[in-house]
Amino acid sequence: MSSAVVRRRRFTDEERRQFVAAWRRSGLSQSEFARRAGIAQAYVSRWSREQQATPDASALVPVRVVDDTPDRQASASEMRIRVAGAEITFASDFDRKALADVLSILETRRC
Repeated sequence: MSSAVVRRRRFTDEERRQFVAAWRRSGLSQSEFARRAGIAQAYVSRWSREQQATPDASALVPVRVVDDTPDRQASASEMRIRVAGAEITFASDFDRKALADVLSILETRRC
């Protein structure tokens, strides 16, 4: 009989967001993703529900329009935004999910 003590690992809010975002991008079931990541499937399920219950911070982001000329103009096939002190340039056919993830991360760092 083993007398080893198993301690639970505590995950930060940022780690939880990253796990859920990675799971959503993976296309795997929660149980398969959790097994590969070495975490309990219940964590992925709970964290996913918690994030769905929380309004998406990237859905509506305050924007300030400024009248300045950047060093490099965005081409017609690019879009450029500034949020939380960062400037993001992306193709007009951008991946909306990836942009939402980036905006979510920037929003949490701003707080």
